[in-house]
Amino acid sequence: MGIPVSQHAIAAAKASLGDTDFMSMSRAKNSESRAHLEGYLKKKGFMHGKSHTNFMFFPAPKDGKTILSGMQKKNILMRIWDYKDREWCRVSIGTLDEMKQFTNAFDQVIA
Repeated sequence: MGIPVSQHAIAAAKASLGDTDFMSMSRAKNSESRAHLEGYLKKKGFMHGKSHTNFMFFPAPKDGKTILSGMQKKNILMRIWDYKDREWCRVSIGTLDEMKQFTNAFDQVIA
């Protein structure tokens, strides 16, 4: 049994692999958005690992349920993970505007 993906989706995925300009643009935008979040975390003094992906982990500065509830009220989704007896925030990297919305909302929620 194979992966439940249509032939059209597979053809589109194959075609997208040849679009190196789009891939370069996407990587550059992702890098810019990630740099915004990294700068915010550094300014706030939050420890975080170097990310080369489209998400980042950092320690939750207060109770995870409180953070999730506050962010959901602002229509911003994120995750809280329990790892090694600590709660961690997992944030997907979006557009630069989305990351600015995230950092503004996060400031309000953790205040």
